[in-house]
Amino acid sequence: MRSGQRTFGALTLERQGASFDEGTVKFCEFAAMLAGPVLALKRDNERGPLARCNDGIRRLATRLLGPGFPRWKLGTLAAVLLSAGLILIRADYRLSSEAILEGSVQRVVVAAQDGYIASAGKRPGDLVRQGEPLGGLDDRDLRLEAVKWTHQ
Repeated sequence: MRSGQRTFGALTLERQGASFDEGTVKFCEFAAMLAGPVLALKRDNERGPLARCNDGIRRLATRLLGPGFPRWKLGTLAAVLLSAGLILIRADYRLSSEAILEGSVQRVVVAAQDGYIASAGKRPGDLVRQGEPLGGLDDRDLRLEAVKWTHQ
């Protein structure tokens, strides 16, 4: 019995008395030809996954290392070269683009009066507790105005 190019079994028939005639022989050959691929498929499916994996690796090795199959060899060579190129070639991963960085919550500190800053007690990013002053305004103009109004 054959399945494709592989011979895997034989069909043995026995008859008592007369021998097989030509028609019976042809029928048995035809039956073996039809049953061969089906029996080979059943036998292959009953084998364990490790045995089927081993057969697949052997077929792949035959295609890659044996005669013929130039497409398999070229495809494997291209895949190996592409993988080696992607691993070995160094490239910069920089993207250039205009961007603005903004906080999700914006706070505004507004002075009650116009003036100049005399001292800044905290810097950006410092922790501030409630009631702690952030800085001081220059009050020279206010003192001059206060003196002016006290003399009038």
